[in-house]
Amino acid sequence: MSLPDSLGALAAQYVAGRGNLVLVTVLGLLPLLLIAGCVGLRRWLRKTWDGAAMYALGATVPVVFVIAFSHLEYWPRFLPARASPGFPHSLELVIGPLIFAPGGAAVGFCLVWIARRFAG
Repeated sequence: MSLPDSLGALAAQYVAGRGNLVLVTVLGLLPLLLIAGCVGLRRWLRKTWDGAAMYALGATVPVVFVIAFSHLEYWPRFLPARASPGFPHSLELVIGPLIFAPGGAAVGFCLVWIARRFAG
């Protein structure tokens, strides 16, 4: 598909009744809100922002990877025909942000904590 055709298909999907992309967008933002909450909780407990950027980056990298992977699995199947491939292909847009992304964020937090602990 050409770029204008792809963008037209995506725009049409945002206003579609079934398989609306607004829900997918909100689900993709939930892990990032979780990261912001965890960094804020850490700041509240520690009373300092020291290391907050490292924790946020360490948790965001796996989240972005999981969300990008789930979208790369779905969109090449959807765009050529402009028809939803159906079960189970649209589940990665839900399972990725709700299950794998928070798990990846937790692993990222732990790796940053270990790295900061051993760095001194």
